[in-house]
Amino acid sequence: MISKFLSLLMFGACVAAIAQQQPVTIPPPPTMPANMPAVLPSDASPDTLAALFSPMTGSLPVTWQAGPADHVGYARMPINFAGTTHSRASWDIAVKLNLANSRGIQFDLFCADVTPIEAMRVYFRSGDGWYATSFGAHYTDQWNRVVIDKAKTNIEGTPAGWEHVDAIRISFWRGNDQDSLAAVANLAVVASNPDVIVLRAESNIHANDPESKGYSSYAAAFSSTVDALNITCALVSDIDLSAETLESPSIVVLPYNPRIPEDKFALLQDFAARGGKIIACYSLPSDTAKLLGITERSWQRAEVAGGFIGFQATAARLPGQPDFALQTSPHSSIVKAMTAGDIIATWRNADGSDSGLPAVVVTPAGAFIGHVWNNAQENNKRQFLMALLGHLAPKLWEQAARAEYARIGVIGRYRDFADLSAAMPTSAGASAKADLAAAAALRRQAKAALDARNWQDCIALSSQASDSALAAWCRIQPTQADDYRGFWCHSAFGLAGKNWDESIKFLAEHGFNAIVPNMLWGATCYYPSKVLTPDKSVATNGDQVAQCLSACAKYGVKCHVWKVNWNCSSRAPQEVIDALVKQKRTQRSFDGTEKPSWLCPSNPINQQQEIDAMVELVRNYPTLDGIHFDYIRYPDQNGCFCDGCRERFQQHVGAVVENWPRDLRSNDELREQWLQFRRDAINTVVQQVHEQAKKVRPNIQISAAVFNNWPRVRDEIGQDWSMWCERGWLDFVCPMNYTDSNLEFQSHCRRQIAWAHKVPLYPGIGMSCWTNPGDAVKTCEQIAALRESGLRGFMIFNYDHNALGCLPMLSIGATSWPVPAPKR
Repeated sequence: MISKFLSLLMFGACVAAIAQQQPVTIPPPPTMPANMPAVLPSDASPDTLAALFSPMTGSLPVTWQAGPADHVGYARMPINFAGTTHSRASWDIAVKLNLANSRGIQFDLFCADVTPIEAMRVYFRSGDGWYATSFGAHYTDQWNRVVIDKAKTNIEGTPAGWEHVDAIRISFWRGNDQDSLAAVANLAVVASNPDVIVLRAESNIHANDPESKGYSSYAAAFSSTVDALNITCALVSDIDLSAETLESPSIVVLPYNPRIPEDKFALLQDFAARGGKIIACYSLPSDTAKLLGITERSWQRAEVAGGFIGFQATAARLPGQPDFALQTSPHSSIVKAMTAGDIIATWRNADGSDSGLPAVVVTPAGAFIGHVWNNAQENNKRQFLMALLGHLAPKLWEQAARAEYARIGVIGRYRDFADLSAAMPTSAGASAKADLAAAAALRRQAKAALDARNWQDCIALSSQASDSALAAWCRIQPTQADDYRGFWCHSAFGLAGKNWDESIKFLAEHGFNAIVPNMLWGATCYYPSKVLTPDKSVATNGDQVAQCLSACAKYGVKCHVWKVNWNCSSRAPQEVIDALVKQKRTQRSFDGTEKPSWLCPSNPINQQQEIDAMVELVRNYPTLDGIHFDYIRYPDQNGCFCDGCRERFQQHVGAVVENWPRDLRSNDELREQWLQFRRDAINTVVQQVHEQAKKVRPNIQISAAVFNNWPRVRDEIGQDWSMWCERGWLDFVCPMNYTDSNLEFQSHCRRQIAWAHKVPLYPGIGMSCWTNPGDAVKTCEQIAALRESGLRGFMIFNYDHNALGCLPMLSIGATSWPVPAPKR
C-alpha cells in the first residue's frame, strides 16, 4: 500500500510539474538599499555576474537578468527537481567578504512556487567551516526582503571567522519532485558601522562542551532585542575582535563569555579606557568584573518555587525604565559590592514578591545583568533595554525614536502607514476604523515629539500608534466557524504565575477550544500513577491532570493529555535514570555513545510501559477528551544500536550481523530491513495504544505531534505517521510545521493533506520558535494559510508567556468566532 501511495504521489508531482511549466513572470526587484555595500560588483556584465554563481552537483547554471534603467538586475535560479535525484538546488557565490564588523547580509527573494521546496538555507564559507542558517519567503506575488543575521547562524566545522568569508552558498532543499524558479537581487552587507556589538564566544565553542549552543543562542537573543529597537547592531565573533571592529560602537555586549582570549580582552580594556561601555550577562570572570568595577559577587538559586520572573525597578531606576520587565531565570549571579554604581532592578520572585537581590546594576563602565538574556521580544523587555542603552549611550535615543516612528504601520506585507491605510477595506467594521484613526492621531503626536527632539515621548507615542495599527489590522482578519483551535502547553502547571483555572479561562476567552498539556514523559508524570514515577511536586501541588480537567470542564475546553514518549529528559530523578541504565533499557548511538535519558523503542519492557502509561490515563480520567503522542520516534538516524537492538534484530532477520552496526548502512538489504525494524518498534506502540485505549473508552481521541516531512522521517526517525493515519490509529494528526516562512508553512500543509488520508490534519504553528516569538501578525497569516488550504483546525506551540500578548490580538479577528463548548 505504501509503495502504491508513493507511486501516486510521484504521478501527481509529474502532472503538477507539467502544469507549472508556463513561463514565470518576475517583476522588477526593489531598488538597492541606500548606504549598504553591495556584495556583487555593480559594473560587471550579466555573463560575469552569472559566472560568480557556481552550481553544485545536479543544479543548473543561473542566468543574470539585467534590469531596466531604474532597477537592478537579478539572478534567475532554476530549481530542477523533476526527474532528478539531487537533494538540493544550490549555488556557491564566489566573494571575498569581511563581515566581522557587520550584522550580516540581506537580499531580495522572489519565488512564485515554494511547493517543491522543503527548506531554504544560506551558508557562509570561512576557512575549514561554515556559518549557516535558514531563511524563507512570505509572499509569492512580490519580492521578499530577507535579512540574514549573523547572530542566528549555527557553526559547522571550524570556520576561520567572519572576516574570512570566501563564498556564500544559497540552497533550496527538495520537498517534492516538481521544478520551480527563484530569483535573488540586491545582495548587500547590513550594518557595517554598528553602534552596538554583541560578542559571541566562539573561542569557547568545543564539540564536547554542553554550553556551546548557549554561546550562540544567548548572543542571538540579546542581538534580537537590540534589532527590535532599530539600533544598528552587529554580532561579532570574539575570534574576529579587532581594534577596527571597536571603532564605531559605543557599547559592547558580553552575552555569555566565560573566557575571553587575552589579546582580545586587552582590546576591550582599551575600548573602555576611551569611554566605551560594556554590558556583561551572567558570566563574570575576575578581569571582566574588575573592568566593570565589581569587587564582590556570588551565585544564588531562586528560593521561591518557579524561580525569578523578572526585573523589578528600584528607586535608582533609569529614565524610561518600566516598573517590571519579564526575565525568567532559575538562578543568578549576584553583585555584592562595587566601587561605584547603582542597583536599577532587583529580582522579582514567581510569587510576585521582591527578592531584594540585585538583578541589574549600572556602573561608570557599563552594566551587569545577573543572568543570560531571555524573553527577548517582550515589550517591557525592549523598553528596559532601551532605557539601559540610552543611559550608557544617550545618542541612541534619537536613532531609536526615528526608527520607532518609521515602523508605525509596518505590518505583514505593508511597508508603511500609508500603505496600511490604503489597504483598509471600506467594509471594515467600526472598531477597525476607530483603531486606525487612533493610530493616525497618535502618529501625528509622535511626529510632533520627534520634531521637538523629545525622543522618549516619540518612542512611547510611536509604540502606542503601532499597537493601534496592529489592532486595526487584526480586526480585519477573517475567522472560521467550528474549527479545532488548540495549544500545546509544555508546562504541567499551565501559564507561569497562573493556576490551571486561570490558564484555561484565558485560553477560552480568546477563542480557543483545546489544550494539550504535557503531563508525562518517558519515566515521570505529574499525577498519581502506578506505571510511571510521579514528580515530587505531586505531593505538594496535587494531581495536575485532575486540576486541568476541572478547569476545562468549567470553560468548555477539550483536554488531550500529551505524553513525551521514550525521552526521559532531565525530568526523571537520577536514581530512576541509573536504574534504567542498569536494566539495559536505554539507547546507544551508532558511534557507541550512551544516551541514558532515552528509552530504547525496540525493548519490549519499554514498549509496554509506553502503552500502559497512556491507557492508564484513559482508564483513570473518564472526562479526558484525548491522549497525544509526542517524540513517538527515534531521536535521529543514529539511534538505537544497543546490545538489545542487535539481539532482537538478528532474531528478526534470522541472521548474524557480523560488523555491527556498520553493515546496517553498507549493506542495502540489511539497511532496508533495519529501517523497517525501527518503524515496527514505533508502530507497535501506536497500534497497541489505539486498540487498548479504544477498548476502555471507544470515544477517546488519539492524536500525535509529528515531523513535517513524512517520506523522509519514516526512514530517518522511524515515524511512519501517514501509515498510522491510513490504518485509523489516529483521530487527528498535528505535523509540527515550525517555520518563520508563511509560504513554506503553507507548502507543508498542502503536501500533508494527502499523507493524512481521511484523518483530520491540524498543523502545528511554531509561535514560540520563531525569530520573533509571539508574533501576532505571523500567527494570523499562518492560520489564514492553512484555512485557505481547506483545513479545519490548528495547534500552536507553546502556551507560555508569548501567548499573553498574542492571544488578545487573535481574538479580535482570526479566533473571534464564538467557539461552541465540547459535547461531553
